[in-house]
Amino acid sequence: MLQKARRRKIGNRLSRAHWMTMGLLVFSAVLSAQEGRSFYLEVAADTVGLGDVVEVRYTAENLEGQFVPPDFDDLVLIAGPNQSSSFQFVNGHSSQQVSHSYFFKITDTGDLSIPMAQFETADKVIESKSHEIYCMLREDSSIREHRIGDQRPRALMAPPKKKLKTRKI
Repeated sequence: MLQKARRRKIGNRLSRAHWMTMGLLVFSAVLSAQEGRSFYLEVAADTVGLGDVVEVRYTAENLEGQFVPPDFDDLVLIAGPNQSSSFQFVNGHSSQQVSHSYFFKITDTGDLSIPMAQFETADKVIESKSHEIYCMLREDSSIREHRIGDQRPRALMAPPKKKLKTRKI
């Protein structure tokens, strides 16, 4: 009789420990699912030349909702919006990323503001930061494309070459 009571106590302890462990696992899963949530703006370059093409990307990480693009009144849109998405599930953890990218042609010198965008979730609206870039005149007349992740801008159009003088013989 005493042995049965002990087994019951041990069984109750195990079941309590089991439920507490399960509760902690669920709680940590909820916390880890909320980690890494962000909405941000990336710009390919901080300083560009007149006529250059610049990539601008708005990225939402681990967010469910709707992207609300800004008004690009002062910018000349060349391409976009281009949307890309990725989903990863590694070791029981999932993550997702959705990006909206635009390509703009720089048509004026001086400071230029890339506006903030919004991402609407079920319970709130998240805003990205805006970003300032400086546009300058370049000595050569080349046009470059600035892409996010590139070390150097790509030449879209090289400056005109000087004509060589030729003589007829």
